[in-house]
Amino acid sequence: MKLETARNANVQFFLTTDDASVEHTLKEIFKERIISHPKELSRQTVLGMQDAVSDIFTLSNTNKILGSYWSSFSEVASFIRGAELEVIKILN
Repeated sequence: MKLETARNANVQFFLTTDDASVEHTLKEIFKERIISHPKELSRQTVLGMQDAVSDIFTLSNTNKILGSYWSSFSEVASFIRGAELEVIKILN
């Protein structure tokens, strides 16, 4: 995301995650560049499933997806509309 920001001063990111701490951290780093909506994080509730469907279709309409290496969610979103997918693997 830092590289994308360096390439384009106006870049924004639609963030979809089921991890509240990840969302909090990325919003602290990238501030107004992060676009997200309040959602039910549990995929065990109807509302959580509906929020996930909303996120996947919104994500599919972006120009590029930066996806986690273990995320089939990113792969499906990319497949829906053909968005470029870059899989990110973070090494500690």
